[in-house]
Amino acid sequence: MNNITSLRRALVSFGQHARFFSCSSQCHQHQQQQQSDGKIKTVPYSSLTIGVPLESYPSERRVSLTPANAALLLKKGFNQVLVERGAGAASQFTDKAYIDAGASLMDRHDVWGSDIVLKVRAPSLNRGEVGLVKDGATVISFLYPALNRDLVEALAKRGVTAFAMDMVPRISRAQVFDALR
Repeated sequence: MNNITSLRRALVSFGQHARFFSCSSQCHQHQQQQQSDGKIKTVPYSSLTIGVPLESYPSERRVSLTPANAALLLKKGFNQVLVERGAGAASQFTDKAYIDAGASLMDRHDVWGSDIVLKVRAPSLNRGEVGLVKDGATVISFLYPALNRDLVEALAKRGVTAFAMDMVPRISRAQVFDALR
């Protein structure tokens, strides 16, 4: 099964069965407001932009999205895949490979302004990455929420939906979501 199918299933599954492992009071208030009106807001893929920023953690060589998977996301109907210049260089993916896949190369601020941001490491408070995330966006990354309460609080204040890939259980039923595979 390819990574894009796994990502899509993860988004659908997590969206339907949201769990708050480490959540602020603001997060709970937001959840109660969403439940009070009884309506579920949906957004078509065709209006969503996916961002892939350059990993800022020192010596990080991984990238959250390969050119092949960028092409798959576009084929599945996502509006745009925005990749920060040089994001895949440490993983041997050239900017040209992303362009050939249909992705757009952008600067840091444009990528962080995407509807969905894919990262390997958690957004950094110290490097100002959390401040660049668009209000109401979705971040999918290794977050370690139990260890990064300040990060969880900062994301919650911005209304960000965050999926902590490190919190996906390593059981048979969840293997399609396993980020360590």
